[in-house]
Amino acid sequence: MKKNIFYLLFLLPALMFQSCLKDQEDTFDDLATHRLTEYNQKAKDMLMSSEYGWIFEIFPKNTQEYGGYVFTCKFGDKTATISSEALPGKNAPSGTDECFYKMSYEDGPTLIFDTYSPLMHYFAEGSSSGYQGYGGDTEYVIDSIGTNTIRVHGARSKNKYYLYRLTVPAEEYLESVKTFQTEYWDPEKQSYTCMKGNINGEEFTAEFLTSRLMEFSKGAEGELKTEAYTYTPTSLRLYKSLTVGGVKIREFAYDLTSHNYSAIDEQGNRYPLEGSFPQWVINYDNWAGNYEFLIRSTSTTGAISSLDVTLEPVPDRSLYYMKGVNANYDLELVYNKGDNTLTLQPQVVGAPLANGNVILLAGWAAADGYVHYGLHTTKVASGVKTYWSEKDQMFKWTDNGAWGSYKITGFILYVFKGTSRVGAISLTNAEQGPYAINNSGRIYDMVGLKRK
Repeated sequence: MKKNIFYLLFLLPALMFQSCLKDQEDTFDDLATHRLTEYNQKAKDMLMSSEYGWIFEIFPKNTQEYGGYVFTCKFGDKTATISSEALPGKNAPSGTDECFYKMSYEDGPTLIFDTYSPLMHYFAEGSSSGYQGYGGDTEYVIDSIGTNTIRVHGARSKNKYYLYRLTVPAEEYLESVKTFQTEYWDPEKQSYTCMKGNINGEEFTAEFLTSRLMEFSKGAEGELKTEAYTYTPTSLRLYKSLTVGGVKIREFAYDLTSHNYSAIDEQGNRYPLEGSFPQWVINYDNWAGNYEFLIRSTSTTGAISSLDVTLEPVPDRSLYYMKGVNANYDLELVYNKGDNTLTLQPQVVGAPLANGNVILLAGWAAADGYVHYGLHTTKVASGVKTYWSEKDQMFKWTDNGAWGSYKITGFILYVFKGTSRVGAISLTNAEQGPYAINNSGRIYDMVGLKRK
């Protein structure tokens, strides 16, 4: 593991003089320990010096795929008072808690929250669905100490984080972050989450996603990349700086009135960017409504059935629920904003049965006699997606090409125990029969989706 600069500075002499007298080795070791102890005390004094505490922006997991979240920490001599904005997850903790902390130097000068804090340990604790939680940290190696900023990195994730000195009470700061975030995503207004413009001579375009990731491209190549972000009371701040037009940009201020942005470089210079409402959001919203779901649920050719369904949107616009296919469950249709299509993928439907088994809607390549279960992937790619048929005046379905040479044309309802297939559902079974679609365990043909 890479050592802190203080280790390099003070341990190298000891290594170079291994053949020297033992008391000389002890002198070097004592000096390194003494200096590290001094540095840790300096860090602790600085942490305790802030009247209101510190803003701690935490980006869990080494990929930063969950985005960043705002915490506040007020340090006493032995304990820290922790607060945070709303955290992700159904059972996420909230409010304020207190835990013990200590300064150590196992991997360099390190800040360790060494007693359990529901808030500070939330991203690091394990669960039945993920033994490493969100891949977060509880130990933070101190990289640099400034009067108003302290830079650290996670001992496990290696992510780089910043602590910023609070100038107002923690609850006031967190409330202002919440207010800005709520205004930015106000469902009663259009969210101008796209921006474009010129930063110091280089073209730049970007979009902030609800997932706390920003998609962006710059210059002539236009390659689409992503960067995680979090919120401040007036801006959206990135996990790390982007170099655009030769300057480093890490923060984008947003004007809630004009809906325009300002990119802010390390010197505090601002570069105006035009905000806009994303077209894909308009496209997504247009899918909502009532449809006829046309399928062939028997082996009889030409026997087409029509089910009355409703497409219901979700807040983050990632998918639609198709309601009306079955009274016991809805089908999820993933929204693809790139081509404005909906995709039906293999998925578990309904609640587990009494014995713990589940019912799975599996993709069916009828021509080849294969089915696609998708239980071994976190996000199933295979499925059928919509396309507009001018001739039929409806949306038709076609395989999305993600299953190699096999083409999904229909679906079969199977009973699964864990990841093992038990068999196709039995229509006469009191538990399994209610999961049928149009009184059948199979959709032989996905005919179309016609707006009513």
